[in-house]
Amino acid sequence: MSGRWPATAGPGCLLVLILVLLNLQASQLPGKGGFEADPAGPQPALEEATPDCEVPPPSPYPGHQREEILHQLGVQPWHAAGFRGAGLKVAILDTGFHGYRAFLGHALPAQVTARSFRPDGNLEARDSQHGILCCEVVHALAP
Repeated sequence: MSGRWPATAGPGCLLVLILVLLNLQASQLPGKGGFEADPAGPQPALEEATPDCEVPPPSPYPGHQREEILHQLGVQPWHAAGFRGAGLKVAILDTGFHGYRAFLGHALPAQVTARSFRPDGNLEARDSQHGILCCEVVHALAP
C-alpha cells in the first residue's frame, strides 16, 4: 500500500455506511434532524457514492489527494459541526488485512479490535490489503 487515498477501494467504498452513521449521530441531538440539518448542503446522488464509481488517478501528493476527496465528500462541515463518529463502533468485514499492524496509529486508529472468522484464526491469510483500505476510509471520515 503506497499511502494513496485509497489505492483500490475508491472514495465511496464505505461512504454510504458512514453517512448513515453520521446521520444517526446527528439525529440523536436535540433539535437536529440528521440530513435535514446538513451543514454541507445537498448530498451527492447515491450512484455517485458507491464503490463502482470511478477511482481518481494516483496523485504524486497523497495528502493533497486525500484532502481533496474529503472536501468533495463534504466531510469538513460535518467535522466542524462536531460529527466525527465519537462513540460509534464500526465493523469492517473483509478478507484483506495483510500487514494491518504496520498501519495502526497512522492510516488506522492506534487501537483496533481485530478478529478472524477463519477456522485457523489467521487474519492475514490473503495477500490483500483491501480491508485496510476500507478501514482507512472509515477512519478518515469518522476518526
